[in-house]
Amino acid sequence: MRPSTCLDGTCVVLFSTFNADWVDKGGSFSCWGRMDEPRVTPYREVEHRNTHSHCVYTPLKGVIRFFICHEDISGDLFGMRALLIDTRRPECFVCQDCGCKSMPIYGFEVTEYLDGDRYCIRCAIRNGKWVFNEEKKEWERARGQD
Repeated sequence: MRPSTCLDGTCVVLFSTFNADWVDKGGSFSCWGRMDEPRVTPYREVEHRNTHSHCVYTPLKGVIRFFICHEDISGDLFGMRALLIDTRRPECFVCQDCGCKSMPIYGFEVTEYLDGDRYCIRCAIRNGKWVFNEEKKEWERARGQD
């Protein structure tokens, strides 16, 4: 969904955390998109060829737009992963069996189950929290593990 505060109607929105009700209450959001034309900016000895946008909206500052490229996105990915880990309660990130920590950026979370157990997906499968459904040909939570 294109945020109402979008600065570029030609940018293709790839992902947005925009929620009108939240913004009306004073909340903020981020939006990532692909620009229709690259924005090329030479600076000293480097030519920056930015193909995407990352916009951040805060009620106090309005929209802040960053022009970004693949290299920027790669660095941001690892930086955001570090922030995700740093801003969550540590006990949510440690599997009680193997001790591994979640990597939410890769979709690898430690999950707390109804009985209070906390497992990574590998240990959850080993401990029967997930089972393979032969009919559907996919993994699903075992009964009673929702």
